[in-house]
Amino acid sequence: MDRHTHHKTLIAPLRAAQRVFSEAGVRAALQDLAPGALFRHSHPFGDLAGPEAFFDAA
Repeated sequence: MDRHTHHKTLIAPLRAAQRVFSEAGVRAALQDLAPGALFRHSHPFGDLAGPEAFFDAA
């Protein structure tokens, strides 16, 4: 599998959850995809540690 197809496979559950947008589904998909992610945003958000912080702030 080429890397682009692999990356698409990794984010497929998140894309599916966003398509029907259930809050619980998107939160769970983000948690499964990148539980320790650090999201860097400009002011006023700043750095958001983890999917829960990202979802709550966005």
